[in-house]
Amino acid sequence: MLSCTSKQQQNTETPVDVDLSQFSYDDLPDFTNIQPEVFLPSVQKLIQLHNEEIAKIAENKALPTFENTIEAIEFSGKTLDRTVRIFNTLYFADTNDQLDSVAEILLPKITEHESEIYTNDKLFHRIEVIRNKKDTTLTDEQQYLLEKYYKNFVRNGAALNAEQKKQLAEIEKQISFMQVQFSKNLLAEINDYKLVIENKTDLDGIPQNIIDLAAADAEKAGMKGKWVFTMQKSSFIPFMQYAKNRDLRKKLYEAYYNRGTSKNKTIVNNILNLRIDKAKLLGYNTYADFVLDNNMAENTQNVYALLDEIWRVARKKAISEAKDLQEIIDDEGNDFELQAWDWWYYAEKLRQSKYRLDETEIQQYLSLDNVREGAFLLAKKLWNVNFKEMQNVKVYNNDVKVYAVYDNNGKELGVLYTDYFPRDGKRSGAWMDELSCQYKENGTDHRPIVINVANFTRPTNEKPSLLSIDEVETLFHEFGHAMNSLFSQCTYPSTSGVNTPSDFVEMPSQLLENWATEPAMLKLYAKHYKTNEVMPDSLITQIQKSKKFNQGFETVELLAATYIDLNLHCIENKETDRDIQKLEEHYLTTICMPEMIAPRYRTAHFNHSFAFGYEAAYYSYIWSRVLSADCFKYFKHSGNIFNKEIAESYRKNILEKGNTQNPMQMYINFRGHKPNPQMLIENIR
Repeated sequence: MLSCTSKQQQNTETPVDVDLSQFSYDDLPDFTNIQPEVFLPSVQKLIQLHNEEIAKIAENKALPTFENTIEAIEFSGKTLDRTVRIFNTLYFADTNDQLDSVAEILLPKITEHESEIYTNDKLFHRIEVIRNKKDTTLTDEQQYLLEKYYKNFVRNGAALNAEQKKQLAEIEKQISFMQVQFSKNLLAEINDYKLVIENKTDLDGIPQNIIDLAAADAEKAGMKGKWVFTMQKSSFIPFMQYAKNRDLRKKLYEAYYNRGTSKNKTIVNNILNLRIDKAKLLGYNTYADFVLDNNMAENTQNVYALLDEIWRVARKKAISEAKDLQEIIDDEGNDFELQAWDWWYYAEKLRQSKYRLDETEIQQYLSLDNVREGAFLLAKKLWNVNFKEMQNVKVYNNDVKVYAVYDNNGKELGVLYTDYFPRDGKRSGAWMDELSCQYKENGTDHRPIVINVANFTRPTNEKPSLLSIDEVETLFHEFGHAMNSLFSQCTYPSTSGVNTPSDFVEMPSQLLENWATEPAMLKLYAKHYKTNEVMPDSLITQIQKSKKFNQGFETVELLAATYIDLNLHCIENKETDRDIQKLEEHYLTTICMPEMIAPRYRTAHFNHSFAFGYEAAYYSYIWSRVLSADCFKYFKHSGNIFNKEIAESYRKNILEKGNTQNPMQMYINFRGHKPNPQMLIENIR
């Protein structure tokens, strides 16, 4: 059994005092001084300058070397990269009509620019020469980066003829434009929809704090004295959990479930057809084959094998859960079958009766500030990492807070921005991004600037933001991504931090979710927002007993969306008038989807698949969940979930390595064996 030394424990409790003026972050973006209209001309000029850099590399008369080609490409276009990252941050987290209009032109231009680089014959020839030379003096990271460059150039059309390259560039440009349209349509529909309640009796069953939030949203919309519920999860989920009015639950659910359908069906079909064209052009049977060839899973057979193994267990568990909910419906004298808009409501009733677990009571101990500090404390206990809020940083919205992150010896790790509340200009969901990534150049270690974004329950005049357990796990999830970036110790931007395959990048985030509800962790951060009393053992025990509660439902809805995404991208032939809804129904029928559960996402609002770069890769969440379950068992079996020796090994073998080695080998180096799906299945049964 591994254990902490007394010296390590002492370091955990005694942070050094850090002078933030010594931090090298004078270049934090001044978001208050950015005008939307400057992006397009700035980016066009920066593309031109980057083209000149690339031309100089490609036309170099010297013999191709790693330094004058691969490194030169890596460190070119830095200002362009930074500008695009700033734009993307605003576009996804704080957009407006002007930014949306700019995105329609700018993002396809960026895609076109990247295509031109990847299809540059002279550049590709230099890479081939270096690769064929088999230089044994290259470091492991350099060798891995060289292979990555070669494969990326081939995957982006470098080996195609001139006409095929032209076709591919046009396909990429069209896909980029349509993805912008998809996301824009969805955000507009989410922002426009409001379930307006005028009769107070229609609020029966809903906790007062949720009612207060609905009243605040109504007042903000100019409907003072009424209550407004939206498609934002922080509004939607509580309504579905607590509202007694079944008709209104159905109304809100159907709006939520059908969002995007009116405008995005045609866009989805067009994107699918373009992706099929792209895959065929690059020599793959399907777009899924193209994506999986570059991921940890390697091929669709491996993915389907994992999905099917977990599906059998999850579906059986979900059917059992549904029977329990139907019993409650029947016992109450109701004459209807359980439907999708009933699940949250009756699951909440069952949770309260079976586990005496009242989420509204639990939320009193889960204020956003306490949960965020809990995540920071976890990093402190595992890795001796400290966070200190930075003042006077010029952010894009007052909701944003900024923290300097440093090791216990005062060494800089980076900067973390947090942005946790919904607003009209913000995409739904939660994500992590980098305003700049970590890399080393000319003896300087450039530390990353990271952002965590979410849409959690807003505070009211009477109460702070009180999070649900799901929101707590989401915060820890995105924080896991942040730590992956902040710990990076790589030389090159393309290999650093979170630049790993999508089915590996989700492991560090999902791993940290495991700590969120552990008793030892809850006792550290779960404190009543009024009294500061630690969450009592009785509540913690109830949380532990309910850990497997509703896991069948949650896994089934996730897997159903995964099957839809993967199946759509396994289509081999184009169709101009493909009926996406019928395809979805067919896929769900094939896996015997329980009728009372809907997939987590339908195609018309599936941002991951049609806007966020997870196409044919949404399986990454379940694949990575297997990895994270296996990893967390390592901590648990050691007898200490804060085991510093294991945490340090995890940091050194995985988090610091970025994409410098084969991910499966990195995992084996840390864990000692390949991941075991049974570890996740145990959490579902």
